[in-house]
Amino acid sequence: MNRMNHSVFVMSLTVIPAVAASAGPRAEVSLNGAWQAAPADPDMAQPKPAGPWKGFAVPGTLHGVNRKAFWFRRSFEAPADWRERRVLLRFNGVKYNSAVFVNGQRVGGCFNGDDQFVLDVTGAVKFGASNELLVGARDWSGVFEKQLPDPPPKTGHDALRAWPKDNVLSPVGGRLADFGIWDDVALLAAPPVHIADVTIVTSVRKGELHATFEIANEGKREARVTLKNAIVDAPTLVFEEKVLTLAAGAVSNVSAKIEWQDARL
Repeated sequence: MNRMNHSVFVMSLTVIPAVAASAGPRAEVSLNGAWQAAPADPDMAQPKPAGPWKGFAVPGTLHGVNRKAFWFRRSFEAPADWRERRVLLRFNGVKYNSAVFVNGQRVGGCFNGDDQFVLDVTGAVKFGASNELLVGARDWSGVFEKQLPDPPPKTGHDALRAWPKDNVLSPVGGRLADFGIWDDVALLAAPPVHIADVTIVTSVRKGELHATFEIANEGKREARVTLKNAIVDAPTLVFEEKVLTLAAGAVSNVSAKIEWQDARL
């Protein structure tokens, strides 16, 4: 194994003081705990329940295999001092084919049930006030290519897996009959100027590390930023700082390279 992969690569993005009020560290609020759940029409065409609301704890799951769907809801507050930041919702897992609404506005979802996904809900939230969060989730039939007749009664686990043969468009995992918001949910506040993506490539033959950064300014003002990088190893290697100016709404790709001749392989 290449020991390069075990060293720590540290990045920081410093925003020049003119817009520093909108920068700062990320803030995070857990949305786990007491929610409500209600049956939904299987197609979830409308964000409204098809039955009464009852208490439900998140993370948690329901059980079903044949066109069952539920809405899950709770309220949250976006602090007034988050107005200059991006407000994000992070779901660590929702089974299956979820739909997410904030204050009645659809803000996204995730087709499968295993991936973490993050939604930017800045344009849908009310700051300093209560907001309604509504999440719809289907049972595993929500990732079928076409509708099937009901499975035989008392279908065993192996037979149930064979029932939708050549019809499942997404991985369903071992506990295929469980669905719902099965993992953590969090509300985040992030700076409008941020590192959106990073690609790191090491070369043993050349003795170097090459990194490419995608830096985005999703704010309303121009921002001048400084990118600082370091490899925490023995000894620590510090890259040359990169300074750039980003117009409002702009995305820039920045490359950085450093020699690493004595990396511990």
